[in-house]
Amino acid sequence: MAIILERPLPKSDYRRQFSSCCGASDKGVESGVVCRKCWNPVVDYVEEDNLDYFLQYLNPELKDRFDKFMADDSQDFLEYHEKMIKRR
Repeated sequence: MAIILERPLPKSDYRRQFSSCCGASDKGVESGVVCRKCWNPVVDYVEEDNLDYFLQYLNPELKDRFDKFMADDSQDFLEYHEKMIKRR
């Protein structure tokens, strides 16, 4: 089971995503929507106003990575994508 936290980018229609299980985004497959990394089924999408709910399901091993995700101040998709590539 995965829950996806979505954060909008201020100058873009795109949203940053962080799954509760792996910290990845979602992926559509023939059977539905899953976590892009571990393929756990996505059961819910939440935004920052439901952060407490999301944190109940966040894998504790991802806390540091999640904090970096929340601190990200990217304004558009290109800026966010470039930061993600540099982190790997």
